[in-house]
Amino acid sequence: KKVKELVGMKNNFGRSVLEQADKVKDFFNVPETLLIFLKQLTNEEFDLESERDRSTAHESANSSSSESSSDSEGSNKETQSGSKRRRVDESKQRSKKGK
Repeated sequence: KKVKELVGMKNNFGRSVLEQADKVKDFFNVPETLLIFLKQLTNEEFDLESERDRSTAHESANSSSSESSSDSEGSNKETQSGSKRRRVDESKQRSKKGK
C-alpha cells in the first residue's frame, strides 16, 4: 500500500518516480531492470505482497534444508527473482556463517 503511494507521488516538476528515472537514466546510468520494475509497480503488474509471501516461503524452505553446495547456491541465485537487497542480505548471512 505504501509503495503504491510512493510510486504515485509527483516531484516538483510533476513527474512520477518512473518518469524521473526515465528522464535521468542516461546521466545516472539507471539500469533498464529498474525502469522495468518501476513500470510494473506503476501499472500494478507486480504484486509485492504475493512476491514477499513467495520469497518468505522459499527462504524458510531453504533454511530447513541442509547446507547446499556453492554450485547449487549460485544457480539458485541466478534463477531467483527478487530485490537486490535480499541478495545482499543473503550474502551477509553466508559471510556470517563462514566466521
